[in-house]
Amino acid sequence: MTQAKRVLPQKPDTTAPLLTTLSHDLKSLLTSIKAYGQILEKRLAKSNEQEAHKYSTKLNKQITLFTQDLVEYLDIVRIHSNALSLSKELIFFDDLVADVMSQIEKNYGFIIHKGKTQHYIYGNKKRLVQVLITLLENAIKHTAEDSKITLYTKATTKEIIAVVENEGKPLNQEQMNSLFHLSEDTQSAGTRVSGVSLFIADAIIQAHNGEIGIDTKDAKKTRFYVKLPTVNKEKRKEVL
Repeated sequence: MTQAKRVLPQKPDTTAPLLTTLSHDLKSLLTSIKAYGQILEKRLAKSNEQEAHKYSTKLNKQITLFTQDLVEYLDIVRIHSNALSLSKELIFFDDLVADVMSQIEKNYGFIIHKGKTQHYIYGNKKRLVQVLITLLENAIKHTAEDSKITLYTKATTKEIIAVVENEGKPLNQEQMNSLFHLSEDTQSAGTRVSGVSLFIADAIIQAHNGEIGIDTKDAKKTRFYVKLPTVNKEKRKEVL
């Protein structure tokens, strides 16, 4: 398995309160704007103003994209400021995967899931769901419509392993070397979203003492993997 590694800067956590406030204020503002846009879109849909309705629909899509970009860029600032603080709890990993599959199938259609872990982990559920959805969305983006995407999950005595596999053209060495890093290429068309999202996913997994990478053994498939430490019965009692 090949993994691109990155060292996070070690800086005092002085920006976290400011980022939290900024993030909350901007998200609240965008939520209000989106709500007004959705009301406008619904009213125009009932009228004969087809041209206006078309532009209101585009407006709502752009607001959604901008909101996603804002969340990602704030995460990047947190990562570089060593301010990516995560509240953690005991999580039954199979329940987390069920949430992921529910969200991804609602937005993109059928994705195959194979395997059960029957194990607990200690982490931030929202952020770990974000990581798996990032890997699945990345697979969807780089897979033909008639190709198969599969999420495999399994557990050993020490760790949980999740693998997102998709058929299609494998990554070349240059692409693999740039995974989980921010660069000028990350900002170019077609690579920006994947690059930024994978960079953030890497930081989230590192914050869980886990590992994320790409398996290069199969030349016909791409496999991204995530490994997370499990919580044994004794540790579960301590957490509870």
